[in-house]
Amino acid sequence: MLKAQQTQLTTRMNKLRDKVTAAVQQRGYADHKGSQYIDLPFPIPVGDSEYVRIKRERRVSIVADLEAAERLTRARGPQIYHRAFPPVPTLDADELYVLLQEGELTEEDMDQIMVQKETWAFRGLTT
Repeated sequence: MLKAQQTQLTTRMNKLRDKVTAAVQQRGYADHKGSQYIDLPFPIPVGDSEYVRIKRERRVSIVADLEAAERLTRARGPQIYHRAFPPVPTLDADELYVLLQEGELTEEDMDQIMVQKETWAFRGLTT
């Protein structure tokens, strides 16, 4: 029941967020940092305080543009590219079975590699 309530609350919260965002963009004002504000028509009590304004705070972070990084480092040669994009070993489970069929791995090897993992989950059932 709590999970269903959480889903309903999340949906309701997202719809309200979208409405408030639209209202702030249409009728609000911005400060010098780009954050947006809207004054509420009446105070809204929340806990021990009252909200009189909503702030849509602008936050900026620096992220790497992977396509630009790949393009620029490749243009400077494989050594520069591999320094920026080091090869990362990954397990190809399908290839393990090919190696087993080719005789490079044994059934005992596979039993050690492919282990069972048990997890549990609650599910509500109806009649």
